[in-house]
Amino acid sequence: MFITEDDDEDIKYGQSGGRFKSLGGKFQNQLSNLMQVLGKTTSHFIRCIKPNGNQKPDLFVAPEVMVQLRYSGMCTALILMQAGFPTRISFDDLYERFIFLSFLFFFFLLHN
Repeated sequence: MFITEDDDEDIKYGQSGGRFKSLGGKFQNQLSNLMQVLGKTTSHFIRCIKPNGNQKPDLFVAPEVMVQLRYSGMCTALILMQAGFPTRISFDDLYERFIFLSFLFFFFLLHN
């Protein structure tokens, strides 16, 4: 998927040894291959949540995380799932994953 040292030789001399293959051409082939793989899979969405605005390790700012979850639609999705609408992941599994956020959120509400 990514350019390796072997691919570097192909860029300089071409795979057949004669015709030059540009880096842009190599990238276009890789992108085409990636799109074919993605076309064969089902849709999945990954939401990245920043634990803090300072990009520091071991620092979790609950209000910032809750805002991101709310604006990304995750809170609404959880409400819909709890109401029994169909989803790919069971509510119990999702609950187990995110229960710690609810404790942090309520702790923040009580102390502010």
